[in-house]
Amino acid sequence: MGWSIAAVLLGGLLQSATGTGFAQLAAPVLTAVHGPHQSVATLALLGPVVSALVLGEIRRPQVLKRTAVVLTVAGLPGMAVGVVVLRYAPVDVLKVLVALAVLGGVVAIGRGLRLRGSPAGPGFLSGVLATSTGLSGPPMVLYLLGHRARPAEVRDTLAAVFLVTGLLTIAALAIGDLLHPAGHLLVLLGATITGQLLGRVVFRRLGERHRAATLGVLVLCAVVALVPAIQAIA
Repeated sequence: MGWSIAAVLLGGLLQSATGTGFAQLAAPVLTAVHGPHQSVATLALLGPVVSALVLGEIRRPQVLKRTAVVLTVAGLPGMAVGVVVLRYAPVDVLKVLVALAVLGGVVAIGRGLRLRGSPAGPGFLSGVLATSTGLSGPPMVLYLLGHRARPAEVRDTLAAVFLVTGLLTIAALAIGDLLHPAGHLLVLLGATITGQLLGRVVFRRLGERHRAATLGVLVLCAVVALVPAIQAIA
């Protein structure tokens, strides 16, 4: 349980500070400790809390509204696909999928890959990952960074999309009878909120170092992502 608490606390901090990192860091740890099904359900319940706190701390969130709408709507069919994957894929396959999702996002962003054009494609892929692995962030981060969004726009747009898609993910998992979170959920919730509040201080101090910090967060997440993959292969 200690590893799970530490993962959501640090994940909440990173999400608040950079706009991403909560699911990328917490998912591999929760998957290794509780299994992929409970991990996805737990992240679905905790994720919207982080997003709501990010948006609630400022009077005028800098949300790229059109982009946020397209990312959200495009994610709906992807969520349906992800539910099917979560229900029928073997557990070890899901663990490896979590690792690949994180590692793929880190490599792509680290190499400067930019997703151009419509946000519909990244939105659909995010939807698939949201309900199959609990990881919806990397495609959207790639898209926003590729379009030179400012740090506050990245953080606030991701928070807005994560809030809506998180609630929709909860509904999708409930309909599929897959909403079975890990135990001690209130303890994990408290740790998540604590991390988010600490991350506010970090965000204000990052300034122009936001992109570098985001890449550092993703590298850390990539290392952590190896845990369930090794567990599945061993």
